[in-house]
Amino acid sequence: SAPGSPHRAPPREYHAGHRDAVSAREDTGCVVESYGRRVVVEHSGGERSPCKLKRKNLDLVAGDEVNLRLAPGDDEWTVTERRPRRNVLCRSDSRGRSESLAANLDQLGVVVAPRPACDPFVVDRYIAGARYAGIDALLIVNKLDLPSEAGDLSFVDPFRALGMPVIPVSAHSGAGLQALIERLSGRRSLLAGQSGVGK
Repeated sequence: SAPGSPHRAPPREYHAGHRDAVSAREDTGCVVESYGRRVVVEHSGGERSPCKLKRKNLDLVAGDEVNLRLAPGDDEWTVTERRPRRNVLCRSDSRGRSESLAANLDQLGVVVAPRPACDPFVVDRYIAGARYAGIDALLIVNKLDLPSEAGDLSFVDPFRALGMPVIPVSAHSGAGLQALIERLSGRRSLLAGQSGVGK
């Protein structure tokens, strides 16, 4: 600059997203609860937090593995991407359209009980859906403490004859729960069944 003129600093380069790249935090996690546009995610470190979705069409269900991002100045994580699913359990809605229930499962536990009476057709649908998705299935017969005449569970016998694991338990007395815990341990599982069976 000329003598006596005010000193001017050279122009400062600005890179879009520079502060973002330095300050943003990223993580991965697993969806444990889904409420449409909001989900609860268990982070890679084990902690859980509510998260928002980056896009409206980011269809998520429990079990989905996701990528997460915490932007500078934001106090809530954002799900930026759903990672590839290894399987997904679906059911048909009232209009016959396929509806995703859960993803990346190791097994489905279908809970039945003598009371209320279970519809064998519903049990068949759960097991068929699991097998179609490549997910192992087992039957959990709850309310073992009730007398044998309390309800008809004869539909369980053909599944047992086919080699499907059948675990009798009583959530009330605790009988059989240790065997169930061992079966569930280390496996991502979903318990399903009619209302009132004790899921």
